[in-house]
Amino acid sequence: MSEESQNANVLIILGLILGLLLGTLILSVVNNASSEETTMMIATVVIAIFTVVLAGLQWLSWQQNKVVSRANYLVIMHDKRMLVYNDAIEFLRIFSRDGQPNLEDAMALKSKISNADFLFPEEALGFFNEMISKSIEHKNAYDRWEPRRARAFNGERLTAEEREMSDQALNDKFEVERWFWEQITNNRVRTELGPYLKMPASV
Repeated sequence: MSEESQNANVLIILGLILGLLLGTLILSVVNNASSEETTMMIATVVIAIFTVVLAGLQWLSWQQNKVVSRANYLVIMHDKRMLVYNDAIEFLRIFSRDGQPNLEDAMALKSKISNADFLFPEEALGFFNEMISKSIEHKNAYDRWEPRRARAFNGERLTAEEREMSDQALNDKFEVERWFWEQITNNRVRTELGPYLKMPASV
């Protein structure tokens, strides 16, 4: 049941209560000849009506405050989630500019999302963990490949085993880079986080 329906039901109930009280007042006036008793009855009914109206107004105010508090909570949560979303977008933007993930940026991203489990379910955060893990893989592959590349560039002859290891490291490096390009092409950030960034129509 919506908040509006609940409020309407409360107003109907208040109207019925007030109608009963007023009916009681009219019957008392008709049935009691004593003006003193009538005056006391009127005073009692007026006080009762005032009490019921005040209680109804307080309840409606509480309901409204509850709605406003929930709306504020949803807005704050949305803003915090957008910050995490923008961090992911920025990380991939830097990758698309440089053509390779930066491990320092990945560690910074890991720090930024350290408390994001309060904002997103675990499955949504899995993408962040993948990006961080792939960045570490890329750095390891680069560190295996670069020294041998530098030696070969300087004219040093590598052994067959070293060339094979260098080729494997280079292939691992390219695999990670292809993975990142696929995430950008498929708009994975929006796919993973988008469902949690929609604001309810009632806000």
